[in-house]
Amino acid sequence: MGFWEKLNKMTGGIPSEEETEQKRASKEKWEKNRKLWKKKDDLLKKFEMKYLKKICTEIEGEDEPKHYVRDEDGQIIYDKQDYCIHKRCKLAKDYREHICDPDNFDLLQIQDFAIKYSIVPFNYFSEVIETDSKKREFDDIVDKIKLYFDPEKITNEEHLEAQLAVFLKATFHDKKIKRQEGIKSNDQLDIVVDDTFVFELKVPKNRTDLRNLIAQLEEYVEEYPYICVIIADISGTSDTNERTINVSDDIESYKIKYKEKFDIDTLVYKTGIRKR
Repeated sequence: MGFWEKLNKMTGGIPSEEETEQKRASKEKWEKNRKLWKKKDDLLKKFEMKYLKKICTEIEGEDEPKHYVRDEDGQIIYDKQDYCIHKRCKLAKDYREHICDPDNFDLLQIQDFAIKYSIVPFNYFSEVIETDSKKREFDDIVDKIKLYFDPEKITNEEHLEAQLAVFLKATFHDKKIKRQEGIKSNDQLDIVVDDTFVFELKVPKNRTDLRNLIAQLEEYVEEYPYICVIIADISGTSDTNERTINVSDDIESYKIKYKEKFDIDTLVYKTGIRKR
């Protein structure tokens, strides 16, 4: 027996084009259903328990099933297929799972109900679409910085800021790039793109510089939902007292803190100091 014959025997044969297409279609359907389920569940998490019960009653019918039987003592005996949702579901999670099932409710029914009972504002779904669009736009800018921004040696934080501003203007010709934009707290944002996306730059010389940034970010997130921190790691260079700077480990530690506390990503660039 040749190699290919042995391989076919071991693997059960090479799948046909039809089998491959069926697998692809099945995987595609599963992924589509998964995304739809998540979209429903995210919305249903805004429902109080009384509304989870109410949507089931309104769309599926009465609390009791139409078909039931009683035993000799007159107690109702339910068939599993007829056992109503209100008897089966005990927790909000049970209701959400039932409603998310594509055989029970479609997304439009849930959205209409949420608007009808003011669970979300009437323009909520258009706002969600706009938010998703802004998030994609912000992610695109951050991705471009990750891929193509390569700072030279810097003299100070302003020099790093200037390099990033030049890069953004050259990369995104149609966007408005501002430096040192003032905000309500009388603080200044390093770089703002289209009055929406904020880039806060730091050249930390010690752990304190990184810790102080937490207070700044706490103020910024109140006005700006899209923020990215950019840090120049100048470890290995010397400070004004000729002490060697070593902040690499602290930077990694605070990257995690910024993410956990504010859901803000941090980009780190290893660079050196240019003598004036």
